[in-house]
Amino acid sequence: MKKIVGIVMGAAVFTFACAPITHYPIHLRYVPEGEVPQASAERTENVITVAAFADNRDVADRATLGQWVDNDDKVIPFVSSKGDPATNVARAFETYLCKKGYTVRGEPGEWDLRPETIRPAWGDLVVGGSIEELSVNAWAEGIKVTYDCKLKLIVGVGDVKEQKSIYENTVELSFSYERVTFSRSFAERKTNKMLAKAVEQALEEMEKQ
Repeated sequence: MKKIVGIVMGAAVFTFACAPITHYPIHLRYVPEGEVPQASAERTENVITVAAFADNRDVADRATLGQWVDNDDKVIPFVSSKGDPATNVARAFETYLCKKGYTVRGEPGEWDLRPETIRPAWGDLVVGGSIEELSVNAWAEGIKVTYDCKLKLIVGVGDVKEQKSIYENTVELSFSYERVTFSRSFAERKTNKMLAKAVEQALEEMEKQ
């Protein structure tokens, strides 16, 4: 009986191990390269709401971020995990602001960056915007693997009490890397490095206000 159970379990493990890969998950999140400097005590008294981001990318499936193409032209998509890209980008801004020392609130609704649509319940400042481009693609050419990451965000900051727009910023980044092997984790790591840089650049002006 034990032998039969062992054979069945072994067959199940073998079947699972040989199951075809249908996608590669990419967990988008804010991952700083070093320590995040704290904002001044006066600034951290502000309550900041991060509104949901709009996803304006021209893609059929919002979860798709790009694809991996091997030497046999087999295509496997990169897919956002643990939430859709718009949700994860908003969370990246929340994480960054929390690390800076601010009191941060998440807002399920979007802010279209117009002063007249700022809601009084949003605290002192509101951050919102849209994803215009966000992609990670990788392809093999013989022994060389190229990774291409692109991101374009439109980000606005508004003064809730004054009900006015403080500024609007467009951040556009692209990075390309070459290696001799394919790695899903490498693609994820470099995509998040790009996202962290974009978040920090987008809010640089807010730090000067």
